[in-house]
Amino acid sequence: MPSSYVAGDSAGNSQYTTPSSSQRSSPLTTPAANDSLMSLYASPQRPPLSALLGHVRRLSKDQVGCRLLQQSLEEEGPVAATAILNEGLSFWGEAMVDPFGNYLFQKILEKITLEERVVLVRSVSARLVNASLNLHGTRSVQKVVELCAADEMSLKASVSSDGQLPT
Repeated sequence: MPSSYVAGDSAGNSQYTTPSSSQRSSPLTTPAANDSLMSLYASPQRPPLSALLGHVRRLSKDQVGCRLLQQSLEEEGPVAATAILNEGLSFWGEAMVDPFGNYLFQKILEKITLEERVVLVRSVSARLVNASLNLHGTRSVQKVVELCAADEMSLKASVSSDGQLPT
């Protein structure tokens, strides 16, 4: 483990210590990453979607960050939904059971297209049973069932009398 110079005494002897875990930085907690996220929170207005993208995973696990993403979904519509969905495909299973992320998961389910919803449900399908046993995840699973049932009803209603799907 690398050492860091701390101080020297009057005789010129220097002391070295190893950085504590709070002093070490990881790719997710680098000062630059923290500064950019702090600037998102410090803004008096909601940051644009472009400023939020690249930080969706971290923002979804934070109350304020999750709210910023949900506001983007509300205000910026389908473009925001597709961008946030695509960035989160690798971790939506985690978000389903997160105290804050589950709200974003539910909101994204509502805002994406039927085709995108199929992609999202397939990406989390292996985690649905475990999520249903979790306090936060059960709400996410309920939303999946609710919207998929509504999608099925819409699809059945759109089938023409000859049994063919409309083009």
